[in-house]
Amino acid sequence: MVAEDLPAVVAAARPAAEQYGGRITGEEISRNRAQLKVRLPPHQVRPFIAWLEKQGEITERRLTANRLRAVMPD
Repeated sequence: MVAEDLPAVVAAARPAAEQYGGRITGEEISRNRAQLKVRLPPHQVRPFIAWLEKQGEITERRLTANRLRAVMPD
């Protein structure tokens, strides 16, 4: 991500992720770029990305999905 005030965007992303039912699990900030790792419920991914796009330019996206399955004993 590239934004005019990256530290402010990263700081705002934490409560925003929580608002969408998730959390920030990793972040890397350099002089002019930030990389965020976010865990969100599947139905909140698009709304969070829409919020993030309003904060700056997303230069790369990598979306992965994990599905948990409960195994019940017989």
